[in-house]
Amino acid sequence: MLYKEHEAKYQSQTKLYQEKMGRIEGKFKGELSTRVGTVIKKAEEEKSKYDKASKNVMELSDQIKGFMEKFDELKEQISQSSVNFEHFQMESETGKAEIHLL
Repeated sequence: MLYKEHEAKYQSQTKLYQEKMGRIEGKFKGELSTRVGTVIKKAEEEKSKYDKASKNVMELSDQIKGFMEKFDELKEQISQSSVNFEHFQMESETGKAEIHLL
């Protein structure tokens, strides 16, 4: 009979231990799930911020490229105007010299 009592006591203690561990495991899983969810939410927010900042950088880069192209065009126009002005001056001087010779 002593064995059966000991076995019943052991089974009872095992059942209590399993119930206690089940509650602890449930609480741990819930806390872990909450924390993981929070971390994932923060990571998604940071990714969204990064994507927005990256998009802004790309837009600014495109604007800068556009300004550089316009600057190059203006520089070319100024160079061409300078060449045209030099030709005009030479023609004017040549015309004045021809007039003086006449």
